[in-house]
Amino acid sequence: MGVLGTLVAIVAPAVQVSRSRVRDLECRNNLRQIGLALQNHEQSHKAFPTTGSYQLRLSAQIENSESVWVCPADSQASVARGGDFSYLINDGTKFRFAEKNGFAVQSIRDLADHGPRDTKASDITDGLSNTCAYAERLLVSGFNEGSPEQSLLSSPRRFLWYVEDRQPDEDGMMAACESSRTTPYPLRYKTSGTFMNVGYDHILPPNRIGCQNGGPALLRMADQSSSLVSSTSEHGPSVNVLMADGAVRPIFDSIDLAIWRAISTRAGNEVVSLD
Repeated sequence: MGVLGTLVAIVAPAVQVSRSRVRDLECRNNLRQIGLALQNHEQSHKAFPTTGSYQLRLSAQIENSESVWVCPADSQASVARGGDFSYLINDGTKFRFAEKNGFAVQSIRDLADHGPRDTKASDITDGLSNTCAYAERLLVSGFNEGSPEQSLLSSPRRFLWYVEDRQPDEDGMMAACESSRTTPYPLRYKTSGTFMNVGYDHILPPNRIGCQNGGPALLRMADQSSSLVSSTSEHGPSVNVLMADGAVRPIFDSIDLAIWRAISTRAGNEVVSLD
């Protein structure tokens, strides 16, 4: 190898690492802008926008909002389309149909029965600095619609997989997703868009493969509310989260599951610290 080739071999990896760090910083800055918009909205309306198309509602508070909602560290950022979002709201640690115990307060059943109710600061008794508001989720764009199974399998954490049998509770669903998931094909659930008032959850640790509750032949629309939508990224062994007070923190995949779940709930009375 000549001198030039040697220099390229030395410099190229360093340049790649530098670019990766820049994209990571840009992703965190996006979350900071979302956090500032959350605070502004709460001051103006005495509530955080947590129901309906919550990203679109918040976008009115953000300049150049379309680019802010896409993490540049995601390898599919360049093919993101309108309505694709890298950042989802924290639904908590429960199936969404009957209960949401995260930053979002209103279950899908309560929304249907009583109309939308946004989260107030007073709902978050664990403290804004101890409660996650948003986190990253790898994009599932309209670009992926109709993808063959092999394409979906090549990025397993991006898509929700099916499980063999429908599960009645969160623990059963977690066990099935970890031990007996089958395939993400066919793609039916576009997690990076607003769908049925759904965000991400803390049932599984960060960067784990998420699952839908049932197989393709059994899956009903209502089963989307009992899907496991984990926070995922391509930053390496971590994801970025936005706390309800506007702080942005990297959370490593190795975080204790009890702590990960504690920072998800808004009123669980857990005593935790990320410092």
